[in-house]
Amino acid sequence: MTSKDSYFTAPKPIKIGVLMDVPERHYKYAFPIYDYLVDRYVAGGRLHRGIELVKKIITGPPSGYIDDVMRGYHELCDEGVLAVIGPNHSDNNIAITPHAEQRKVPIMTLGAIHSHVSPHVFNIGWGTVPEDGYYVASWLQQQGYSRVAFGYDNAAHCKLYAHWFRIAARRLGLKIVADTCVSEVNDDNARAQMVALLNEQQESQPDAIAFFGTGASQINWGKLVHASGWDIPRIMNGAFFQANYAYTHEFFDGWVGTALWDDDNRTLKAELEEFAESCPDLADVAPEIFALYRDGMVSLLEGVCEAPILTPVGVTQGLEMVRMIPAAVGGDRQVISFGPYDRIGHKGMDKMVVRRLTAGKLIMEGRFEPLSSFGKTHGVQA
Repeated sequence: MTSKDSYFTAPKPIKIGVLMDVPERHYKYAFPIYDYLVDRYVAGGRLHRGIELVKKIITGPPSGYIDDVMRGYHELCDEGVLAVIGPNHSDNNIAITPHAEQRKVPIMTLGAIHSHVSPHVFNIGWGTVPEDGYYVASWLQQQGYSRVAFGYDNAAHCKLYAHWFRIAARRLGLKIVADTCVSEVNDDNARAQMVALLNEQQESQPDAIAFFGTGASQINWGKLVHASGWDIPRIMNGAFFQANYAYTHEFFDGWVGTALWDDDNRTLKAELEEFAESCPDLADVAPEIFALYRDGMVSLLEGVCEAPILTPVGVTQGLEMVRMIPAAVGGDRQVISFGPYDRIGHKGMDKMVVRRLTAGKLIMEGRFEPLSSFGKTHGVQA
């Protein structure tokens, strides 16, 4: 009897973990986008063996437990993945850093938070917590609004949104006339807090209102403002991505929010067209959702391609060599680059734009204005 020489068998696929912590309305697109990109990389010859995506769906915040998401990461590591993409929720991003440093399996997080990056944690952001406050403040200033009432929910990263917005408002000379935190969950107590928030904001007689939330809080707040009939200029942070879904259009109509997709981004346009040809049943994907998941997976696959050895250490080194990848997120000149001590992928000022929902259409109406970022007195109030 002769034994089979394993050197001449087909190579086993590279295992990449997918840690999905958001509702099905997102991952029903994310998974096919990931599969499509993997197939494209393998067919293009960049990878000399296949890739197996080990997918794990976890219910985390705001209704679930953060610890369940952490457990999902460890389970993926135990299955032998070389890297992980996800989670999406920024509070999970914050919590996962010590776990990634314990296991040393690199992870490509997709939340808006930046402060969690570390030697083994890279980020392609679903928005940007530090800068989002400046985008919102810039829009308010450009519109001539000087008295602003704002609220935010009590998720860890939303408290940071609020912190950065206060700094931006001071710098641009905006007066905050109401500043209130409400619950991030979706229950009767949270809705009662929002009624109180609405009353406080109306009594403060602002020129405009702003809200920095996650998902459920954004929906509840949008519904409440709509039901009240209060037709005031209003803007949201990046959680305005909910406006990509038709079920929000009635109560988000008239809202402005920050968004990841720019009408002038040629990379996004070309990638969307190619994806629609390959996956016609999913051609209705929101450009913002496609841009995020495309940039996340392309970044990770580039890191695998550049890995000097197919180990987690090798993929970490490969990710540090990812440079100047055209980004689908943001403006036309956005790129993705990492490096030693540099774990935040998107490079460029136009990562986000401002869009308005009108009659079911998300219309792009502005970008951050750098010349206005110090206000009339260059940050010093007269």
